[in-house]
Amino acid sequence: MTPTDRSRVFQAVALLLGRIAADAPVLLVVDDLHWADPATVDVLRYLSGDLDALGVVLLVALRPATPRPDVRGLVSVLARSPRHEAVTLRRLDGAAVAALAADLLGGPVARPLVAMLERRSAGTPLVVQALVQDLRARGALRQRPDGWAGTEPDPDTPAHLLELFGAGLDRLPPDRRQVLELVALGGEPVPHARLAALAGDDGLTTRVDDLRAAGLLVEERVHGRVRYAPAHPLVADAALARLGQAARAALHARYVAVLEAEGAAPPDVLARHHLGARDVVGTGRARAALADAGIAALRRAAPDTALRWLTAAVDMAEGDPAVLGPLLFDLGIARQQCGDAAGALAALRDAATQLNRAGDPRGAATAATVTARLSWLRDDIAGARRSSALTLELAATADPATRAATAQAHALQLVCLGDDPAVALAVLDGTDVAAVPDAGARARLAGFERYVRMVAGHGPADGALAALRPVAPRCPDQRLELACSNARLELTVLLGRWTELDAELAAAQELGERGVGPLRSWRSPLAEFHRRFATGDWPGADDLLTELADSPWGAHRPVELHALRTWMALHRGDVPGPDGIVGPPGPDGAPLEPRGPERDLHRTLRVLAGASSGPGGGYLVMFEWWRLLACVRASAGRRALLATATDLDRLGGPGSAPAALAARARALGSAERGEAARHAALAAAAFDALGMPVDAATARIEAAERGGGRDGLAADLVLLDRLGARPLAARARDLLGRPAGAPRGPVLTPREREVAELVTDGLSNAAIAERLVVSVRTVTSHLDHVYTKLGIGSRTELAREIRSTQ
Repeated sequence: MTPTDRSRVFQAVALLLGRIAADAPVLLVVDDLHWADPATVDVLRYLSGDLDALGVVLLVALRPATPRPDVRGLVSVLARSPRHEAVTLRRLDGAAVAALAADLLGGPVARPLVAMLERRSAGTPLVVQALVQDLRARGALRQRPDGWAGTEPDPDTPAHLLELFGAGLDRLPPDRRQVLELVALGGEPVPHARLAALAGDDGLTTRVDDLRAAGLLVEERVHGRVRYAPAHPLVADAALARLGQAARAALHARYVAVLEAEGAAPPDVLARHHLGARDVVGTGRARAALADAGIAALRRAAPDTALRWLTAAVDMAEGDPAVLGPLLFDLGIARQQCGDAAGALAALRDAATQLNRAGDPRGAATAATVTARLSWLRDDIAGARRSSALTLELAATADPATRAATAQAHALQLVCLGDDPAVALAVLDGTDVAAVPDAGARARLAGFERYVRMVAGHGPADGALAALRPVAPRCPDQRLELACSNARLELTVLLGRWTELDAELAAAQELGERGVGPLRSWRSPLAEFHRRFATGDWPGADDLLTELADSPWGAHRPVELHALRTWMALHRGDVPGPDGIVGPPGPDGAPLEPRGPERDLHRTLRVLAGASSGPGGGYLVMFEWWRLLACVRASAGRRALLATATDLDRLGGPGSAPAALAARARALGSAERGEAARHAALAAAAFDALGMPVDAATARIEAAERGGGRDGLAADLVLLDRLGARPLAARARDLLGRPAGAPRGPVLTPREREVAELVTDGLSNAAIAERLVVSVRTVTSHLDHVYTKLGIGSRTELAREIRSTQ
C-alpha cells in the first residue's frame, strides 16, 4: 500500500468514527496493544490527535515493558494528551487469587488449589475464573475441612484458553516458533547459552527479540545471566499443544543431550526431558534418570514428585529383578510417604521378592524389615510378625554385618509389637557382632545393639547414647549410619541434653547432604520442637508448627503434627480433660481412629490430660519423654510411683531428664509432706540445671502445694503467664494469693499475640517477618489463625481488638 493509499484509509476510519460519534460518544477499546499489528498501531497514532474533535474516547490495554518501538511511540504520543490517564493493573497475588476463587466457589479454597491457580494463571483474573469454572464443570473439585480442593494436581488447560493464548502462533515463522517451543518445553527459565545450544546461535538474538516484541517471551537477568521464559504459562501450554508427539519427543531428546553435556542439570529437569524422549534416547537411559530423580525427591521430602518419577521408572522396567527390585523398594517408600499404605506394602513385598531373586539378601531383608514396620503402623500385627520373621530368613545367606543388622531390626520390631522383651534379648544374644570384619560397621552395630537393649528395658539411655557415638572410621553401611544417627537424636531428646542437640542435628544434616537418607529426617524437626518447648521457647515452637504444617513433612505426617499441637494445647488449658483429646482429622474433617503406635501416642496424650488408664507400652519414637511423663501421671499409689522412679533413675542416670522426673515421681509418691516437698524441690533444681523452665516451675508448684517454700514462684508465674500456660499459672497464683485476671475473648498464643501487636503498630507482614526472623508465609499463617480466633477479617479490626485488650 502506497503512503497516499494509507492516508486515505486512515481518513476513512476517522470519518466513520466521526459519523458514529455524531449521535453518541464512542468508546474505542483496544486490548493487548503490545500484540497489535503495525497497521493498527499506525491508525491509532493517526487518530490520537483528533480524538476530542471526533468525540471518541480511546481505551488501550498493554504490557508496559513491551520492547516494540512503534507501540512505545504511540504510548508516548497518547501520554502527552492533556486528558490522558494511566492506570496500572498489577497481577493478583496469592491472597487475591484465593479471594477471587473463594468468591467464585462460594467458600474458602485450600492452599494447594490456590497455589495451582496462581501458578497456572500468573495472577491473571480472567484465567483464574476460567480455570475454576472448568474444574467445577468437570466435577474436579471437592470440599475438604480446609476449603475447596482440586482432584487433579495439574489439570489440563481448557481448550478455549489454549485458543485465546495461542492466537497468532501459527503465523510465526518456523524458526521463531521453534524457539518459543523450546523455551516452553524447558519448564523453567532457559539460559541464553542453553537456548543457543538447543536452537543454534545463528540469528538467535533476532529471533528472541521478535518473540519479545510479539509479547510471547520475556527476558530476565539473574546474576548477570540472561534467561528467557514464556510471557505467560498459558502461552507455553498453547505452544506445546500444537506440537505432535514425535516432534515433542525430538525436542525433549535435544534437551537431554544439551543438559547432559552441561553436567549440572537438576534431577527433576533431566527426568522430565528423559520421560518425554524415552522413545528416542531409549528406555534404559530414561529409566535411570527417572530413578535418580525419584530418589532425589525422596531425600528432599517431596514424595508426590518422587511417586511420579518412580512410577514411570517401574513402568519402563523390563523384568530384570536386579533393576526392578530397587525401583519397587523406592516406590514403596514414596507411596508410604504419600499416605498410600496399601500400595506401599504391595510394592515393598514385591521388592523383597525381586531382590531375593536377584541374589541381594541384604536388600531383600531391608525391604521385609520396612514391610514389617509399615504393617505394624497399620495395626496388622500378624502381617508385621510374618514380615519380621521373613527378614531373618532372607538374611541367612548374607554377610555378617547384614545378618547382625537384620537381627537387631527384628528384635526392635518384637519390642514394638509388645512381645516379652526376653524374646528380643534372646535374638540379640544370638547375634555375633564381633564377626563383622569392618571396624566402622562393627562399632556401630555394637552401639545400636545397646540402643535396642535399652528400648527392651535393659540398660541406661546414657550408656546407649555413648555407645552410639562414632569413634571408629566412617561406616560403609549407609543405612546403619542413618539408623545410629536417628537413635542418637531420640536419646539426646529423651535425656534432655539440649546443648548437645545441635551437634546431632548437624550430623543428621551432613548425612543427608552425603546422600544417606533424606536431606532432613522427620526426626530433626521433632527434636527441634521438643527442645524449643522444653526450654521455654514456646513462640519458636509455634513458628515451627506453622512452618511444618505448610511443608511436605506436615502434609504426610499428620499424626505427629496433630500430637505436637495437642501437646501445646494441653499446657495452655485448651483441652478440657481427656475427652478433649481427639484423633487427627481425616480428609473429611472427622477424627481418624488411631491404631498401632498412633493408638499408644493418643493414649499417652489422654493420660497427660487426666485419664486414669496407663499409657501404651513399647517405645514411642521421639515421644518417649511424654510416655515416661504419662507413666508418672498414671501411677496409682505410693508403691507404683516409687517403682517408676527407680526405673527412671536406671534409665537416665544423674543429671538427666528421666532422673529429674524420677524426683518428681518420688515427690508424688511420698507419704510425708516434708519428704514430698524435698523431692519436688530436688526435681525443680534438676530441671533448672537442664534448662527446662516449665518443668522446673511445675516441680516448684508441686513442692509449694506440699508445704515447701514459695521461693521462685513469682518468677515462675511471670513465665507461665507470658507463655500462656493457664492451668499452671492458676495454681501458682493461688499459692501466691494473687487474684486471677479475667481473660477477654479467645486466647492467642504468645507468637500470635506478638504478631498481632506488631500489626497494630503498623508493620507490614514483610517487616514483621524481618523483626521476628521468620518467613513472610509464617507471619501470614499466624495472622490467619488470629483472624479466625477473633472472628475478624482486616488489620483495622485487629488493631481495634488488640487496643481494647491493652
